[in-house]
Amino acid sequence: MVRKKGTVGERLTAARLESGLTINEIQQITKIQIRYLEAIEQDQYANLPGTFYVRAFIRQYAHAVGENADELIDIYDGKIEPYAPDPEELPKIPKVKKVEKQRITRHDNRVKSSLPFIVLGIFALAILAIVLYFMFAYQGIKPMIDTDNSIKVDRMFESSTSKSKKDSSLNSNSSKTKDSKTTSSSSADKSKKIEITKISETGNNIQLAVKNISGQAEIQVKSTDPAKGTWVQINDANQTALYSGTIQASNSYRQKLVEGMQKFSITIGAPANTELTINGEKLDMASYNSGMVLNLTVSLEYVGGSTSTTNSSSSSSSKTQQTYGYQ
Repeated sequence: MVRKKGTVGERLTAARLESGLTINEIQQITKIQIRYLEAIEQDQYANLPGTFYVRAFIRQYAHAVGENADELIDIYDGKIEPYAPDPEELPKIPKVKKVEKQRITRHDNRVKSSLPFIVLGIFALAILAIVLYFMFAYQGIKPMIDTDNSIKVDRMFESSTSKSKKDSSLNSNSSKTKDSKTTSSSSADKSKKIEITKISETGNNIQLAVKNISGQAEIQVKSTDPAKGTWVQINDANQTALYSGTIQASNSYRQKLVEGMQKFSITIGAPANTELTINGEKLDMASYNSGMVLNLTVSLEYVGGSTSTTNSSSSSSSKTQQTYGYQ
């Protein structure tokens, strides 16, 4: 199959037009902002968050329009020239057999010429080892450490160590008993535990239900990779952006939603390097690929049922969101 020619943006734009899709329809499929999609089609990558997200967005776009994602990534990385001829189009040059006989002959000659020196070196080392052996054997050097004393010290150390281990085990058992009592008494005072249930999963689009929320819902997003950040966008039920940006490596961002909000969505650029918690309950993100863009739609249910009125989602955009920012 002959490879297509053109830049990443030109090929994605042509594939989108051939598929009969608009830029808005691509945005709905990939959940990537239109300004980033337009920047990719125009090959203006400086307008995107970073090279990591450029590759992720190109791969997402390519899958949506049926393009070769790996080939487009190689063009973006400079491994393939956009307008270079395909290897199948080039004239085939007959292979020339390499003659290795001369190299083998030279190598054998070098080994043969250095063999006498190797033998002499081994002989000299053997004589030196014999001389040193007899010198130390007849000097009668006494050991610097008395064996009997070292055994006594070792036994004293072992007895003291075993005694300290017994004392520490008794202390740890007593502290564990106290801690278990404290935990059992405090757990009885806690309210219902937050429950997170996966409703559906289609590709990188996941719907979740979070139950037993008391008061305001709080979202915390943390970048767990010490070397890379993670790109995050949080929208309310009306798709109004509450936050959009890159969380730097090993940092976190917290956002309190309007009280009574029943639904929100969050897009994560590197889910495998991201830790997401809702009211202290952590979501398992380790199973997702760090190169994909994950789209989560979360419905919220408060203690005693959905306590907010039907106007809560529409009024949430007019109220001020409580933001704690980075940590």
